[in-house]
This record gives sequence, C-alpha cells and structure tokens, in this order.
Amino acid sequence: MKLGISLTIIGLTLMLLIPISSLVEAQAPLQPTSQGSESVACPPTFLFQFGSDGSGPGQFHHPTGMAIDVSARVFVVDLGNDRIEKFGPAGHFLSQFGSYGSGPGQFSGPYGIAIDKSGNIYVTDPGNFRVQKFNSTGNFVLQFGSQGSGPGQFSSPHGIAIDKSGNIYVTDWQNNRVEKFNSTGYFLSQFGSYGSGPGQFNAAEGIAIDRSGHIYVVDLGNNRIEKFGPAGHFLSQFGSYGSNPGQFSSPVDIGLDRLGNIYVADWQNNRVQEFNSTGNFVLQFGSYGSGPGQFNAPDGVALVRSGYIYVADELNNRVEKFSICS
Repeated sequence: MKLGISLTIIGLTLMLLIPISSLVEAQAPLQPTSQGSESVACPPTFLFQFGSDGSGPGQFHHPTGMAIDVSARVFVVDLGNDRIEKFGPAGHFLSQFGSYGSGPGQFSGPYGIAIDKSGNIYVTDPGNFRVQKFNSTGNFVLQFGSQGSGPGQFSSPHGIAIDKSGNIYVTDWQNNRVEKFNSTGYFLSQFGSYGSGPGQFNAAEGIAIDRSGHIYVVDLGNNRIEKFGPAGHFLSQFGSYGSNPGQFSSPVDIGLDRLGNIYVADWQNNRVQEFNSTGNFVLQFGSYGSGPGQFNAPDGVALVRSGYIYVADELNNRVEKFSICS
C-alpha cells in the first residue's frame, strides 16, 4: 500500500526507469469498463503525453499533484526535483520555479498544488511542514504551518483545495485530519481523526471541493472516498479495498468535472475511476504499462472545464491528457 510510500518517496532516488518520448500523439481511443445503470456517452480518449525522466526543463522525477489555471496552463509538482513546472495546454514547457531547501520558495518533497481564482499558487511542502503561496508567475508570497499536531500545524501536508470563498483546505496526512485556513494562512478549523469510522481517516490524501462547498477527501488507508459538508460534518462515503469496479487499492488523488462527476486516481490498480456525484461507479480507464493511456502509479488528476483530464503518471515520469464527456 502507499501508506508510507508517500513519505519514503521524498527521499527516493529511483524506483523505475521507463524511457518515454517527450510527446506522443494519440493512436486510438481507450475502451473503458462501465458497469451499473449509468450510461456513458463516450469513452475517455487518450490524446497525448509529455515528459520523461530527468531534471531538465519539461522532465520529471516523480510528478504528483497538478492544477490548471484559467488559461488552461498546467502546473505540475515535480516531487523528486523539488520544483513546480508550468506547461501550455498542448504540453509544451513554459517555466519552472523552486529548488531543494527550507528557505522561502524552496521545497523538500512538494506534493499537492492548487490555484485560486486570482491565479495565486499554493503548494504543500511536506518535508518542511508548511504550505507556500506564490503569485501567478511563481514568485514567493508567504508561507504558513510548522511541524506538530496543534491547530495550524502539520505532520506531512499532502492534498490541497480552495473553495469559492478563497479558503484553503489541507489534508494533514499523518495527523489524519483536514485543516481549513483563510487565504493568508490563518487557521480557521479542522475535522477528522485516526480510524476507520465515518469521518475518520487513515492517511488523508487528495481533496476536492464542489460548487456547493461539499468536501471530498481521499482516505488512502481505508480505500474510500469520504464526503463532508462545508463545515466539515460527515455526509457519506464510497469505496472499499479491491480491484473490482468501484473498489480501490491506495487511492491518492481526486478531481471533479463541471457536472460534479468524481475522478479518482487508483494508484496501485493503475487506473482512474469515474463516479457520479452520489458516488456510483460510472467507468474506469487505464491499465499497467508504459504505453499510451497506460499507467505506472497514477498519482494526480486535474480537470479542465472544456472536457479534458490530465493524469500524472508518477513512475513513468510523464503526464497524459485525455478527452472526457462532461
């Protein structure tokens, strides 16, 4: 399971090398599996990929979180290189910022990323027990958090999401909770504790917020997704351990499309699963491998309102783009 993998990967030198061309065009649409009463208008279609293993511009060493700005530019967390890389919608490299360290604007194993409506960029920095804020061009603005279990502190912050009011939600992985801050990093509230009961977590990972303010949290160790109200009260959950449709083996990230459909990166099953807004399974795509549309540990998902999904294919050191029906 990825319980412990996320922490050890910060100091990882190399788990797997798979040579990949920097940009591969689509050859044929994928054929996903669909079950239940949901009707699928069309399958996700592989479009292209970008990236390869390395430390040069446009390369990756364990890409994890991703976020899309209002201009459809893609920001990718390059965990192993302690930086953020920025790409155009077609996958061409634009710029980067960050380096290894503990100073302002430096990182120690960055993991999650989110962008607010003004274009400010927030990055979780687990090795430094903090969240850093940058402006739209990557210049450091501020940081918040320190090591600990008290309000506003972190023990490995991982996922991050921003609501329509600009409040910031951070999954505090080892403290098994979600913390809420305002846009300047002032602590507001928290919810969650260790366990497997409703509203509890065993390694809270990815997080997403819908238009109504509902909060979806990936509960990695319990192989489920939990849904909370805007104030952090538990509403529902779905998922269990396994490889069947609707089951998970170390889910890590989550994204929502404009219709409220839910996409989950199912890390050890090497697939992405789609659910409707009530948590019913719709379809899945991906399989283990390094070919177009395949995955070796999908670690991040990011959606574009116009109907595309980007998947960070961590151990293949690339990002893949698909078209979706939304």
